[in-house]
Amino acid sequence: MNWLKKLLGGKNSSNMAEVVQSTMAATQAAAPIFTADHKVQENAELHAQEALRFARETYQHELDWTDASVAHIETMLAEYHATLPNMSPDDDKVQTFARMFGSYVGEVYRRNHGATWGVISWQGEDVPGLQCEGNTNLLWPWMRAYKRIKNGPEENIWHYYQIQVLKQNQGNSQKPFNIGQRVRHERFGVGEVFAYHEEVEFPCAWIRFENGESKLINLTGGKVEAVLIP
Repeated sequence: MNWLKKLLGGKNSSNMAEVVQSTMAATQAAAPIFTADHKVQENAELHAQEALRFARETYQHELDWTDASVAHIETMLAEYHATLPNMSPDDDKVQTFARMFGSYVGEVYRRNHGATWGVISWQGEDVPGLQCEGNTNLLWPWMRAYKRIKNGPEENIWHYYQIQVLKQNQGNSQKPFNIGQRVRHERFGVGEVFAYHEEVEFPCAWIRFENGESKLINLTGGKVEAVLIP
């Protein structure tokens, strides 16, 4: 399967839903390989401009390329998700929105924090994404936007974005949170990071939640499960 061509405007690609499922099923597999691709950046820039026009014409809101503007993308994706039961858009339509809003999110990150657009090769798939400047952190904004539309608030793209910024600022992809830092999980609520699990290739932390339970939480792998409390 390869849906890169479709997201770039080509033909004969597979369904993104299948790609998401296959990607999520292998979070402990070999590390993804990133290849810079100027064509992906050109397309992302064009799609990001489409997001600006959509926000202006549909919501009368001017997106301004700031980190905070990603919160408005989350609002729009949440509203689109809410229409799915009644509208039942085909997957091509969902992909169009994911491409548009994911490109804006990626461009905001690139402009404000430094990153390179390209292709992430993982599990036999070529996925558009970015590599952060100065380290090997990878962002998957198109896929994240798609999952936000399809799956709902557990895939909050604003929370995802904040995590990526935090990881970049701390310069440590394996430990995006400090020990003792309070965080919030979409399902389990508020808790405190008390340890990291060191024997995996992706950030995984033990969090003690306010209900007394402690859980091992995967902090990345395409799905951010813990977020900062403002």
